[in-house]
Amino acid sequence: MPKIIKLTESDLIRIVKKVLQEQIATPTNIFGNIQNQPIGNEKFIDSNFKERGAVKNAQGKYTFPCLKKLESKKVAGTTPTEYNIAGALYSFFDKGKYTRENRTGKTQGTWKCDTQGFVELDGKQKLGKPFQWKPSPTEEEVRDGKQLLRYGMMGDFVKKVQETLGFTGTALDSKFGGNTLKAVKDFQRKNDLEDDGLVGEKTYAAMFRKPAEKTQSAQPKGSQSVLPQKPTSGVQRTANIPTSTTTSNTTVADTGLDFS
Repeated sequence: MPKIIKLTESDLIRIVKKVLQEQIATPTNIFGNIQNQPIGNEKFIDSNFKERGAVKNAQGKYTFPCLKKLESKKVAGTTPTEYNIAGALYSFFDKGKYTRENRTGKTQGTWKCDTQGFVELDGKQKLGKPFQWKPSPTEEEVRDGKQLLRYGMMGDFVKKVQETLGFTGTALDSKFGGNTLKAVKDFQRKNDLEDDGLVGEKTYAAMFRKPAEKTQSAQPKGSQSVLPQKPTSGVQRTANIPTSTTTSNTTVADTGLDFS
C-alpha cells in the first residue's frame, strides 16, 4: 500500500518551483541569476540581452565583452562592482541601468555594449574608448573669430599658446590637455575674461596683443606741436616793403618762411 505524504501549500510551491527550474535553464549573466523575470520567459531575456550587446557562453551565462575592457578600473571589494573612471564611480546592472557618482552627486541612466565593444551610456557617451585628439584650428582662424581652440585639440597653435602661458620642456607637447585647460582659465580670470577655457577672439587678443607705444610727452588737447626747422646758414632773403611805408629794402634773416 503506497505511503501517503501530506504536503502543505508552501511545500507544494517549493517543489513545483524546483521542478520548473530544472526543466528550464534560466540564463545568467556576469551579475548572477536574472532577477524579477517571469519563469519560462527565456526568449524575452535572450532578446533583451542581445540587444544590449551581451553574448552567451558555453555554460549558458550571459557576459558583456565591453565590461571586460574596464577590468583595470574595478574597485576591489565593492558590491555591486564599481568602476573608477576619470574620478567617477560607475555601477552597471543587469536590466541595462547604471549609476554614476562623483563630487557633484549621483546620476543614473541606461547602458549597453556598442557594435565596437565599448560601453555606451545613454545612447551617446562611450567608456573605454581610447581618447582621440582633434586637430586644432590655425592661429589666423582663432584670431579672426572663425574657430575656437578647446580642450582635446592638438597642433602648432596649441604649442604657441602653451609657450605664451609659460610652459617649457616636456610640457610643450602641443596637446590641449588638463594642464593647458587650467592655465587658460587662470589667464582668463586674471584678464577679466569669462573663464570657459576656450581660446577665442577675445582671449587671443589678450594673449597676443602688442604693448602700447609710449608717447614722448603729453600734449594739451587741441594744441599742435610745431617742430623747428633747421635754418640754412648763410642764406638771406629780401622782403620788398611797399614804398608807402619804407623807402628802402630790408634784409631779413632766414627763419624758414618763404617771402618770395
